[in-house]
Amino acid sequence: MQALWQLVGAFADLVFGPRTVVCGICLEEVKSICGVAGCGHQFCNSCLGQHISTRIQSKRVPIRCPEHECATLIDGRECRKLLQSSGASANLLEELLQLEIEASIPEEQRIYCPNPRCALLLVRDDQGTAARQNVRSRCPACQQLMCASCRAAWHTGLTCEEFRRRPSPEERAFLALVHSSRWKACPKCKRVIQRSAGCNHMTCKCGTHFCYRCGAAYPVISGYPQPACKCGLYNHSPLDTSPDDTEARQLQLPEALEAPHMVGLAAIRVPHDQQRDRGAEVEGPEHGHHPHHPRYRTALCRYYSNGFCRYGTTCNFAHGVDQLRARHQWRM
Repeated sequence: MQALWQLVGAFADLVFGPRTVVCGICLEEVKSICGVAGCGHQFCNSCLGQHISTRIQSKRVPIRCPEHECATLIDGRECRKLLQSSGASANLLEELLQLEIEASIPEEQRIYCPNPRCALLLVRDDQGTAARQNVRSRCPACQQLMCASCRAAWHTGLTCEEFRRRPSPEERAFLALVHSSRWKACPKCKRVIQRSAGCNHMTCKCGTHFCYRCGAAYPVISGYPQPACKCGLYNHSPLDTSPDDTEARQLQLPEALEAPHMVGLAAIRVPHDQQRDRGAEVEGPEHGHHPHHPRYRTALCRYYSNGFCRYGTTCNFAHGVDQLRARHQWRM
C-alpha cells in the first residue's frame, strides 16, 4: 500500500509538476510525504518516523495513525520501512519486533519473570493454570522460581491469596516513607500524592478531586468540584501535628511500620547565627531580644498563606495575624 501511494505521487508529479502537501504534524509544506494505509492521512517522513519511534520507546504498541481521533493501525512492515529509511538503530527495530510479539500473546497467558534484572516474557501453556493454586515454575533464563498462578516469586508455605496480602520489603519501606512524610492517597485509585505547596484541593491523575488534609473526595457538581469537608482550602499550620488516621487506613499500613509523629516547624531548633542571618528574634540571656529589620513581622508571609513557608520560624514575615506587629514599634 505504501508503494502504491508513492507511485500515485510520482505519477502526479510527472503530470502536474512538483507539488507540496501540508504535513498533519508539523504543518509544514513538504514535497516528500508518507500516507497511512487505510485512512489516507499524510505526513512527512521525518514526523511519522519520529511518531513511530516515540511510541516504541514508550512501549505503546500497536502503533496508531497520529491524526487526531484516528484509530487506524499502522502495519508493522510499514513501521520498519519508515524506521530504516530514517536511519533508526538496530536496537529500536529489535524492540519493535519484541513488542509486536508481546502484543500478539493474550494477556491472560503472559508471565513475566519476577526477577527485576531479568523480566523475561514467558507464555503459560496450561489455560487452567490461573484457576489452580501454587503452580511452581522456573525461568529458563535466570532460573528464578515463580508461581505461574499469581505470576509472582515462588512463595513456599503460602497460598497465592496469602502471599498477595503480604507486603514485600520494598512495599514496607515505601509505606513507612509515606506514613512518616504524611503523603496522602487518592480515595479512588489509591495513588500516593505528595503536596509540596499550595491548597488542600488535590486533583489526581485519575481525575478524582479530594481534600489533601482529610482525604475526602470532592463531588463534581455542574462540572466543578465542590468541597465535601470542613477542612478549608488552606491549613492553619504548615505541618499537621499527628498523622491522619484516614491515610493509614487507605494505605493499609501495618502497625509495626508506624513511625513516630513528626514535629511541627515551631519545635525545630535553629542555630543562633542562622537566626540572626534570617532576621528572626533571638531570645536568651546572651543575645537578648533583637529584631533584625524595622519592618520585621509587619506583613503576612505569602508563602505561609499559600500553605507552606520553607523558612519556618526564621522567616521575616508574620505566620498568622497573631504575629503581626505595628510598624512604628520597630523604628530605629
